[in-house]
Amino acid sequence: MEHLQSFKEFNSINENIDNSQPNKTYYMTQEEYKEKVGPILKEFKKFIRRNSKYFVKADYYGILYLTYPEYIEQQKQRLLRGGFENLITDEYMEKSWMEKSAKKGEKTTEKVPEEIYSEYKVHIEVLTELFGEENMSKVQDDEGSKNKRSVRRALDDDTYLNALIDGEISTQKLDEIFNSVGLKMPKRLIEMKHKVEHEGYSRNVADKTAERNQEFATKITAILKDEDVVKKLKDKKRGSVLSLVEQFESSDSDDIYDFARNISKSNPEAYDTLIKLFKKEGHGAPYTRISKFYEEVEKICEEYVDTVIERFIYRSNKKLAIVNKNLGLPDIKMGEFNTTRDIEGYVDLVWPNGLELKMHSRIILAGGTYLQVLHERYLFTFYKDGKKIELEQMDKIQ
Repeated sequence: MEHLQSFKEFNSINENIDNSQPNKTYYMTQEEYKEKVGPILKEFKKFIRRNSKYFVKADYYGILYLTYPEYIEQQKQRLLRGGFENLITDEYMEKSWMEKSAKKGEKTTEKVPEEIYSEYKVHIEVLTELFGEENMSKVQDDEGSKNKRSVRRALDDDTYLNALIDGEISTQKLDEIFNSVGLKMPKRLIEMKHKVEHEGYSRNVADKTAERNQEFATKITAILKDEDVVKKLKDKKRGSVLSLVEQFESSDSDDIYDFARNISKSNPEAYDTLIKLFKKEGHGAPYTRISKFYEEVEKICEEYVDTVIERFIYRSNKKLAIVNKNLGLPDIKMGEFNTTRDIEGYVDLVWPNGLELKMHSRIILAGGTYLQVLHERYLFTFYKDGKKIELEQMDKIQ
């Protein structure tokens, strides 16, 4: 356990130093990873090979393992989910365990000796500190010499964005990591790097921005929850749902999945909608409307209204973030709103310094072809004194 011991000693010696950066795989260059983590993974694999009769993989590609009692518990859960309760017997479990052997008789149902199990826990403890507890179930057993997947995982969960904001990683180190693994840095990370380097962006600034955005969201939510707005949105959604139901009931298809698949380009939500409104009593029986059909339709309409408002707030907040940052929060007033064709409305915005803008928003349907499924697009146009303006030029017209 030479590498494990040296790793633990390193942490102990430097216990007063923040080791979160050098000890996390996603904060390492590929060369650092290969030097520090490669030997530890290699030693772990050797340990498993020496004691393979006591362990099986928790999943096909991962680095986590199960003892016989843990394996039995996992199998029981799988069999119960699949409806195979009758297979939960000692004989079946033991046979299933033994079949995991590469060679006949290699596995044993004996309890893992304490010293072996303790060593396994030390390996897992060290690997968890390196990869992060949240990533252990995602790490694959072929990550011995490259941390490219660690970097991708950190990208997916915004670890790097937060690390930059919190000052846990330098922009130079971030460049070194991405260059070493051969990944192109995404636009949102490049933009955050620029904000940190040139605008002094930090967690304190981010928290203030989040607080301001929440205040803006609260104000505009109250406007969008206007009784007339909600009614028009519900009416529009109800009409599309009932039209879909009529299509299905008048079609030759007796299967929701087949019907939905055939119209997936023009209505990608068809299956999710219909499966809530219809049921079948048994195999081969036709689909019929559920007993609380119209109640469920109303529920779908309510969920749609919430989704539209949530998406509208997110996008409008993003559009107006720089203006709100510079000028504070505006007074908001709902103007004309209609759903005759697209969902379209006007919002009047007045900032404390007297700046007045009219925000024209449209939610349109796009796609519906073999290239792109049908989806909603949120479009925003801003006007000052009746003339269209670009928000990027706001600092010039304040």
